[in-house]
Amino acid sequence: MAERGKHYHASGGGSIALPVVDTRHIKPSGVIRWRAAVLIAVNVLIVAHVLQWWLGTRYGWFGGGTTITPIEPSESMEFVRRGIVNAGLIFFGVTLMATLVLGRWFCGWGCHVVAIQDLCLWLMRRVGIKPKPFRSRFLAYVPLAVALYMFAWPPFYRLVLAPLFQPDLAWPGVSLHLTTTSFWKTFAGVGVAVPFLAVCGFATVYVLGAKGFCTYGCPYGALFGAADRVAKGRIRVTDACPYGGFFAPLDRLAVGSIRVTDDCRQCGHCTAVCPSNVRVHEEVKTHGMIVDSGCMKSFDCVSVCPNDALYFGFGTPSGLRRAASRSHFDLSMRGEFMLAGLFLASLLSFRGVAIFSTRDAYGLVPLLMAVGMAGVTTWMLWKGWRVLRDPNASFHRWRLKQKGWFSRAGVVFTATATLLGAFVLQCGVVQGAMFVGNRMAIEAGLPRGPVLPPADLVLDRSSRALVDRALAVSTIATVIGEGGFGLASNPNVDMALAKLHFVRGEHVESARLVRRVQRRADPSEQVALALARILHADGRDEALARHYDEQLARHPDWMVLWVSAIDWSVGTGHVPGGIARARGAVDANPEALPLLRRLAVLLVQTGSFDEAIAIIRRAIDVAPGDPLAWATLAQVMALHGDLVEADAAIAEALRLAPGDETVQAEAALFERIRSNRGE
Repeated sequence: MAERGKHYHASGGGSIALPVVDTRHIKPSGVIRWRAAVLIAVNVLIVAHVLQWWLGTRYGWFGGGTTITPIEPSESMEFVRRGIVNAGLIFFGVTLMATLVLGRWFCGWGCHVVAIQDLCLWLMRRVGIKPKPFRSRFLAYVPLAVALYMFAWPPFYRLVLAPLFQPDLAWPGVSLHLTTTSFWKTFAGVGVAVPFLAVCGFATVYVLGAKGFCTYGCPYGALFGAADRVAKGRIRVTDACPYGGFFAPLDRLAVGSIRVTDDCRQCGHCTAVCPSNVRVHEEVKTHGMIVDSGCMKSFDCVSVCPNDALYFGFGTPSGLRRAASRSHFDLSMRGEFMLAGLFLASLLSFRGVAIFSTRDAYGLVPLLMAVGMAGVTTWMLWKGWRVLRDPNASFHRWRLKQKGWFSRAGVVFTATATLLGAFVLQCGVVQGAMFVGNRMAIEAGLPRGPVLPPADLVLDRSSRALVDRALAVSTIATVIGEGGFGLASNPNVDMALAKLHFVRGEHVESARLVRRVQRRADPSEQVALALARILHADGRDEALARHYDEQLARHPDWMVLWVSAIDWSVGTGHVPGGIARARGAVDANPEALPLLRRLAVLLVQTGSFDEAIAIIRRAIDVAPGDPLAWATLAQVMALHGDLVEADAAIAEALRLAPGDETVQAEAALFERIRSNRGE
C-alpha cells in the first residue's frame, strides 16, 4: 500500500501522522449501495406522497385530495408559531429522540437533500473532480443560528417581547392537524424548488465540499448534531471485531469506550472514504471514538477498515470533546471576521428578494435557500479576493493564477466572482429600499402587510410628505424598467406601492400593481379584498362585479370576500342580488356563522321572516355557544313579534358573553327594535 506521512499539530498539542492514501488500494465500501437504496426509497416515498395528494385533488382518487400533512422537519415550525401539531412535528420529534440514543443517523440515511449532495459528489468524482472541504470557524455556527431563529425566536417573541410591543397577540392554543387538503401550501413551487436544490444540493458541494450545505446551512442538522453530543451510540475503535460487522460483542459494549487493545493502524482509509469530511483516523486515535457531530453514521469507515478496528457501539457519549477535524481551518481569525461579514451581508441581501418569474411562493428566495446562496457567494468572493491577492491560486483541477499571471480559467473565475459581488450589491439595494420604504409608510400611518388603509384615513401634511418619500424609495425596489433595480417584480414591493398609490388617489396604478401580485403570487384573500376596495373606490362597478364572481368561483371558502361582495350588492341598492350572493355563500359554506347571520338579516329586510328564523336556528345548531347567533335570533324574533322568545334569546346571548362589546351593541340594537314596536 502506497502511503507517506505528514505531521500536523492536533488540538491536543501533539502531532499526528496524516497519511496520504493511494485510494486505489482501499477496498470498496460494503454499505454504499445499501445507503443509496435507502435514500432512493426515501425520495420515492416523497414523490408517492405528492402524487397521492395531486391525483386526489385533480381526479378525486386516493382520498379525494386529503392526505397526511407533510412529513418534513420544517413543518414543526407550525407548532412554535401557531401551536399546530402535525405529522412533520411528530416525525421530527421521533428522529430527535432516536438521535439522542443512536447518534446523528437520520441525515445520512433519511435526508433527501443529503441524497442530492451525495449524487453530486458521485458525479463529480466520476469526472475527476474531488471537492475539498472548506473549514471555517464562524460559518460552522450558521446552522445553529438559523435553527434558533426558526424554532426559538417565535416562542421567545410571543412570551417575552409580545406582551411589551404587541399585547393583543394571543396564544392560539394547541391543535392537532394530521391531515390536509393543501399539501403544497408551505412549500415553494418548481420555480424556486429547482434552484434551491441546485444551490443547496450541488453548488454547495462544488465549492464547500461534500455535505457543504449540511455543514454550513442546515438548521435541522444543527439540532441533530447537538443531540449527537449526548448519544451513547457512535463509531468506536477496539481490537478486531470477530464478527467483522457494525456491532461489537456484548462484552465490548459493556466497557464503553475503554480500549483494551487498539487495532487501528492509522492507514487513513476511513478518513478517505468518509462522506461527512470527518478525520476518522485522528478522532479514534485521540478519543477512541468519533466525537465530531458531523458524523452521519454512513458506516463507510467501518466497512473499509482493513483491520476491522472500527465498529458501532454504545458507551460514553462524546460530550464536549473537541473534534480533531476542527483544529484545521482555512482562514486566519482576520479572514474569519471578513468572511462572517460577507456572509451576513449576502444573507440579508438574498433573503426574500425576488429573482424568479413564478407565481408560487411569491417568487422569493426562502430562508434556507438564502443561506445556501450566501454560503456559496461568500466562498466565491473570498476565493476571488485570494486569486487577486496571491501570486498562485487554483481551484479543483484548474490553475487560476501562476507566478502572478492569470490563466484563462482564472479570468473566468474572477469575472464570475465579480458578477456575484455585483449581484449581492444589487440585491442589497433592493432589500434596503424595501425596508426603508416600509418604515416610512408605517410612520405615515399606513397598515402593515397587504392591507389597504381605511377609507376615512386622513393624512396631515407631514404624513403626506412621508408617503411621497416612501413611494420614491420603494420604487427603487421595483423591477428594472419601472424605475427600480429588481430583476423581477416582488409581490411584497408591489403591494407596498399599491397602498401608497391608493392613498394618493392613483387608483388605476394601484389596481395594476395588485393584479400583478395576483398573477405572480399564491392566491390570497387579502389581496383579493384589496383589489375590490380599489375598484370600489374608483367606481368601476362592472369590473368589481366580475372580480367578485371570478374570485369566489375559484375560492368559495373565502368568507370575508363573500361578506364584502354581499355588502357591496346591498349597498348599491340591489338587495335581491345581495340575497342571491348570500345564498351562494351559505351553499358553499353551510356552517359559516357570519354568512348564516348575514343571510338571515337580509331575509328579514325583505319580509321573509320564516326563512330567516330557520336560517338563524340553523346557525345556533351549528354553534350553540355563539352569542352573536343568539343576539341575531333575538332581533329577528322581535321584528317578527315573538317578544317572549326574543327576550329569552337576548338573555342567552348576554349570559354567554356578558362583557363583550359587540354583544352589548347587538343588545342595544335589540332594545331599539323593541322600542320601535311600542313595547
